[in-house]
Amino acid sequence: MISIKTYRATSVTHDLGGNEQESKPFIFQYVVRDTDLDLTLGVFTIDDDGTAEEIKAKAEACKAKYEAEPWSSPFVKYREILLAGHGGAMRLGRLALSLYNGRVFPMDAGDLGGLDKHYLEIAIELIRSYHQFGENDRDFLAVCDDIKKSWEVGQYAESEALSEAD
Repeated sequence: MISIKTYRATSVTHDLGGNEQESKPFIFQYVVRDTDLDLTLGVFTIDDDGTAEEIKAKAEACKAKYEAEPWSSPFVKYREILLAGHGGAMRLGRLALSLYNGRVFPMDAGDLGGLDKHYLEIAIELIRSYHQFGENDRDFLAVCDDIKKSWEVGQYAESEALSEAD
């Protein structure tokens, strides 16, 4: 289910002239969430995105977009490619792990230059998704765990084959 949560600051008092005053809550942020996926789909703040009316309209548009076309993680969509152990697919897997933990799994951005057009489009989609959802995308984390496991198995098999050759 897609929901919009409103975060309000303390009441703001406006002087209407004379002794008359008006006190209204000051809406400063709308957060659009997919409660089923436990995922934040959009955050709209007055300071960043416009007036209260403008950010409410943006939040409603975001909600309508995801209700009409539910979000699906590209890390699930391209899971089989990310786990494939060949050329461009392996670079995409390395990209996913680098997004997951760039210190442990560093990647030279120049490696993306060797991707064909289709794989480059996938790389861009993965980066955009990570930029928007980060590690809040549980599917991203699960696929990265699967990539790590498949690489560990591959390295183990490779070292076993080398041992048998000796």
